[in-house]
Amino acid sequence: MSPRMKKSPAEPAAEKNVYTRRELAADLVADLPGLGVQQSRDIVEVVVAKLRQALLDGKDIQFREFGTLERVVRKSRPGRNPRNPTETCVIPARVRVRFKQGAMLKAALNKQTS
Repeated sequence: MSPRMKKSPAEPAAEKNVYTRRELAADLVADLPGLGVQQSRDIVEVVVAKLRQALLDGKDIQFREFGTLERVVRKSRPGRNPRNPTETCVIPARVRVRFKQGAMLKAALNKQTS
């Protein structure tokens, strides 16, 4: 592989601006006196499992003032093989989750950037 074609190294996780389950659990401990670290982790895991199960059951998840997690079904459709454009294939149907921000969150984010 030539030097020009080398892939750039992946950005380390510590440099990304991501709020993790572990950070959420630590914030719960800090905000709720009497709540232990393991209890907060268990709470976060139960909430994530419940959200996952609701989506698997075909439900949308709505948090007032924050936003909605919506299940979006993409229909199957015909496609083409990019390496051989004459070859057609069927792209299977897929279910995606889309986050639709609530009005108050949208206003707060826009106010923060201006």
